[in-house]
Amino acid sequence: MKRNVLLVEGDPRVLKLTQFMLEQAGFVVKCVSDGYAAMDALRTFDFDLALLDIHLPRMSGIRLLREVQIIKDRATPPILLLANESEQAEIKRAMQAGAWDFIMKPPQRDLLLRRVEALLGTRPQFEELVFPDSAPQSGGELRMPLKVKSVSVKGLVIHSPIPLEESSDAHFIFDLVALRDLNIDPSKLRICDCSEVDDGWEVYVTFLDLDAKDYQLIREWIVTHSYQFRRTS
Repeated sequence: MKRNVLLVEGDPRVLKLTQFMLEQAGFVVKCVSDGYAAMDALRTFDFDLALLDIHLPRMSGIRLLREVQIIKDRATPPILLLANESEQAEIKRAMQAGAWDFIMKPPQRDLLLRRVEALLGTRPQFEELVFPDSAPQSGGELRMPLKVKSVSVKGLVIHSPIPLEESSDAHFIFDLVALRDLNIDPSKLRICDCSEVDDGWEVYVTFLDLDAKDYQLIREWIVTHSYQFRRTS
């Protein structure tokens, strides 16, 4: 299946070179050269990955990183920075603002593709981490055994032996290992859907009123535990 990449680069030469390398590797690449065009693209399309120049016309890469965190109707793709060796301070600020990794310009083909594949490997759909049954973070209780099936920036998927009321405030009933790890306030949970499955009920729990820092913590936690689960599987 073709994977969609947004390439945001202000230098036409670097843009064309990077586009060529990605398309030769089989990616579908949408190119834009300024921050506002990138913001429009991220609001309109679902991308598997975004490559972002720090210094852009009209809107800086760091400002764009902060802005994309508040797009409510789409999950933010992993973002790989394109930076110059002299931009160490800007790289640090960009990583704090939500970038996942960085690579120096002009990118070397093999290194670029390794970084891209590594980021794509940490991002299932909706930045979701599916837990192995043995994962300690998948445990929880609702005065009965619960099982967290996955965590994403959109919320949790939980297996329950009984149906739970939709739209209810869930903070007083959930004590989940994964939430303690993430340091997410349980009062920010809301049950949004509950569907019957063969062995019980699948409950979808969404986060309410998270800020950019919370979303970044969730993404970092997913990446960290993805690698841990792979090493132990």
